[in-house]
Amino acid sequence: MDIEKKFGSNAVLRSVSGEFSASKSTIILGGSGTGKSVLIKIICSLLEQDSGKVAIDSQDMSKVSQITKDEIMDNIGFLFQSGALFDSLSVFENIAFKLINKKKMDKSKARDIAAEKLEMVGLKSHVLDLKPHELSGGMQKRVSLARTIASNPKVIFFDEPTTGLDPVMSEVINDLILKCGKTLGSTNVIVTHDMKSAAKLGDKIIFLYKGQVIWSGSRDNLFSSNNQYLDQFVNGKTTGPIVFN
Repeated sequence: MDIEKKFGSNAVLRSVSGEFSASKSTIILGGSGTGKSVLIKIICSLLEQDSGKVAIDSQDMSKVSQITKDEIMDNIGFLFQSGALFDSLSVFENIAFKLINKKKMDKSKARDIAAEKLEMVGLKSHVLDLKPHELSGGMQKRVSLARTIASNPKVIFFDEPTTGLDPVMSEVINDLILKCGKTLGSTNVIVTHDMKSAAKLGDKIIFLYKGQVIWSGSRDNLFSSNNQYLDQFVNGKTTGPIVFN
């Protein structure tokens, strides 16, 4: 990959490389402002890197045709940190947005799929006709997850999925992410700074600090990495090599 990205003079990503194994969950771990969200947005073509390449299914995304790129991206789901639901649309219209507007699916069939995905995330079908503002924060996050999995993506990116949620709802979302991965057989990439989520969800961990990969390895070695940066981060130490701005 060797991804590089600057915003002005600020080097957000510096020669970042990594691989995401099929049907496994990879955690991109790090503090705020370390480039985690920027990295996954580049991989999903939501941002353009300054240099380096992104390969999905062994295909260089900078060299494939637009048709091939669209086909690849059609198999990718993205859960935004904010949920990013459309306030003016009902829950049904939010979940089925891609099915109806891109896949041109019949609304009756799309509604059945929306109800099925809602059930997967623990919500009843009567929620379909509500608007996002009528839902709690945890319910909104679950609706966003239902929309993400509506088209059964092969790869799902989760950007800080538990941010802003209380500890109980965070566990609910973590359990739902595990459930979706098993049900869909998806490759999951999860950006987080939450240690509990990282330890529960990840098969592999990639740790970013100041736009660089400082450590990567198995979840089993997360708390025994022998890496000073990661050790400080996972144990919440105020002293160590990590500089707090």
